[in-house]
This record gives sequence, structure tokens and C-alpha cells, in this order.
Amino acid sequence: MARQESQSKLLYYPTPLEMVAMIATWLKAGDGLIRYADPCVGEGDALCALVNQVGGATKETWGVELSYSRAEKAASVLDAVLPTSFYAASWEEESVSVVLDNPPYDWSEWRDDNGKRMRHEVLFAHKVTSKLVDGGVHILIVPQNILRDEGLARHWCGWYERSLCFRFPDTLFEPFSQVILIGVKRRKYQYPTRQQIELFKVCGYEGETDLSPIENGDGRYLLPPSPKTARFVYQAIGEEERVLVAAKANILGTSDWAKQTYIRPVGAPINPLTQLKIGHLSMLISAGELGIVTLPSASGCLRAGSLTLKGKKGLMLVKGTLVKRIEKTAEPICDKDGNVTGQKVEEIEKMASVITLTHANGEMQSIFGSDAVAKFITENVNELADAVLERNKPFYNWQPTKDEWTRVSRCALNLKPLPGRDERGLFDVQKHFAIAASRKMLKDHHLILNCEMGFGVRPVSYECKVNHKL
Repeated sequence: MARQESQSKLLYYPTPLEMVAMIATWLKAGDGLIRYADPCVGEGDALCALVNQVGGATKETWGVELSYSRAEKAASVLDAVLPTSFYAASWEEESVSVVLDNPPYDWSEWRDDNGKRMRHEVLFAHKVTSKLVDGGVHILIVPQNILRDEGLARHWCGWYERSLCFRFPDTLFEPFSQVILIGVKRRKYQYPTRQQIELFKVCGYEGETDLSPIENGDGRYLLPPSPKTARFVYQAIGEEERVLVAAKANILGTSDWAKQTYIRPVGAPINPLTQLKIGHLSMLISAGELGIVTLPSASGCLRAGSLTLKGKKGLMLVKGTLVKRIEKTAEPICDKDGNVTGQKVEEIEKMASVITLTHANGEMQSIFGSDAVAKFITENVNELADAVLERNKPFYNWQPTKDEWTRVSRCALNLKPLPGRDERGLFDVQKHFAIAASRKMLKDHHLILNCEMGFGVRPVSYECKVNHKL
């Protein structure tokens, strides 16, 4: 029944705080970052009490706890807590100054080389050692009979020096017969003698050795510094863990999510690298990117949206968009005698540009069809162009610095001149484009080059790279 009760608590029996207070008197914080850790941290009270008493100019606290409810409480008082099993934690070696190790008191599912099941207390002692820096202090709290374990005896005597062993005071010793081992990690494993192993194991027999109850110490164990950065993470090992981890992750609030799911509103500015050309108007309209613009009259101006077209064309609102249209064709089907026996019908879906005009008197007019749309654009080209260029401010203003112009003028001089041209190097428009692209890369660290054929992609892109490095 006692074991079942222990397992129902996930083998959780916290270290009494009066014991922590006495243990702390044996420790002294050194210089640098002192990182405290507890592989079975519970609610974090014991480790927090140890840190508060020993201190350190710079300190950090790590904990591992299998119970999510206790891990959540521990996270409120410690710097980092992993809500998982100690065996599942990805904990960098030689990363902590001191470990307060009060492991679960029960058999684990692990087996030794002989196939015998191992105790959690022994496993924790083995696995914690590698986490300590050289000279780090291991505080192990276990039932006294665990000291009889041959594997624990060999491990502790080989890896730790300046060891002390105390038992809990009489009032606290009776429930679990707990003892406290304190040792300093050696730089290298030192094979213990048989006498050392037997002396260690005899401490596990109550009555055969007279262990002293712990009392206030003299601060003899100086805590060495830990590395400033170290890995301390875990990977969810079950469906329940994955759900709990995912619940804490706010994916929707990340900048990456916003970037990947961003949809630019129709008609919003596109801020091109260089100034748009008149020929881009039809493409913007075809893509539904014209937005709503206003053609003002001489007497006043009615605005809709943020684009205003200059001119005296009569008051109207202009909105460009795309619609899906179905073109249907019918072809008769004839037999070998020429008689019509049926009809073959084909429907083709096409995206068509539509311009909607709203006149001052409320009348609405739709213009669709490539010829009609082209005619409207031609008639209003100046006003539409001014409005589009005003809204879609270019990144580059065609005003290079003297240094930029000198630099691009040295590019492509080793290439053969084009037919009919004696001069070598880039054309002026290519120089402007290279400068604009370089400025963009310096600002945003990336650029997609989509140059039209004949623009000179190779020399321009090379110049962009050169300018970016400079």
C-alpha cells in the first residue's frame, strides 16, 4: 500500500526545508555564474531555498519535474523548468555548478548489464554526474539502504572526492531512513579500491555504522562557475505531453505566421523597386490592383480611397477588378451522310478585366473586353498614371550618390560591347537598376531579380552582389 501511495504521487516526497537550510551551510558560492539544478524539482521550494541561502553574484536555476501541475508552480520561482521525465530531458553535459538530487524512491524500467532492474536513485546518481562541471558539487538524498548498491558505490567512489555522508535528524530519519551524500566531482574517473567500495556500502546498513545526523557546516564546498550558455530542453515523448506543449505555444502570434499568412489587400500600395511604367497600368487593372480612384472635374473633387487622379475629365469614380467569364462555343455534330445528330458545346473559363465607373449623377457603367478597356486606359492614361505612381511610391528615386555611380560605372568593362555599340559597361538604366537593387539588399537582406530579356541580368546581378558586399 505504501508503494502504491508513493506511485500515486509520482514518487514525490519533497526535501524538508530545514534539511535544505543545513545543507546550504556546507556550500559557498564562487565567482562567475553559479547554476543550480534539481532533476526532480517538485514545486521548486527546496532548490529555491538553497539558492536564496547560498546565493552568488550571478545565478541561474534549472529544474525537471514529471508532474505538470508541480512543474507549473516551479516555473514561477525558477528560471527554467522542463515538464518531463529526467530521462527525457536534453541536458548538456558539464553545465551546472551544483545538483540537489532527491530522486524517486522506486524501481525503474531500466536494467543493468546482468538484466537486473535498477533503482531510480542509482540511475539519477549516474546520469547527474555528467551534468556537473569539474569540481561541481553533487548532493544526493536517498534511503540509507541504497548505499549498499555495488554500482552506486563504484560510481560515487570513482567520480567523487572529499565526500561526506550524513543521516537525517531523528525526527525526520524514521519515515524513509534518508541520508545525505555530498561530493565534489573529479576531473577524471578514478578506479576505486575494494576497500573504498566496502566502506561505502557498509554505510547502507543501519546499526553497523554510526552515521552522524547533519548539522550546520563550515562552507567548505566552493561552487565553481558554470558556462554562460548551455542547452536545457526536452522533446515531448507522448501524445499528452505534445498536447500540453502545443497549448503553450502561440503559433498564431509569431512573426513567421503573420508573414506566411499575410494577404495584401486589393489596391494596397506595392512600393516597387523602381518607378512603374505606363505599360504597367493594364497589368494592374487586369490583376484587380487599380483600387478605387477618382477622376476630378474642374469645379470639385469627389474622393474614394486614397488615390486622386488629376485632370478635367468629368466627375467619376473608377474601380478596376477581375471577374471570371465563361466563353461558350457550339459546334454541330454530323453523321456520315451530313445530317446533324447533335451539338458539341465547349465552355472556357477566362479571367477578364472590368472597369466600373460611377458618374456624378449616380449612373454606373461597366467596361469590359480588351478593346474597350484598352480604349479607356488610352483616353485617361495621364490621369491614371499619375494616380498609380502617386500611390505606389518607388523604393529608388533615380538619384544615385556620386560614389554609387562611380562604382557601377566600373562594372562589366571586361565584357564585349554589344553589336553597334563601341562603349563597354552597363547602360545608364542598368546602372540605376543595380544601385536600386543594392540599396534594397542592404535594407532587407534579400532581393528577387526578375529582369526582362535584354536587360543584362548577368552584369547587373553581379554588380548588385558587389555593391551589397561593399
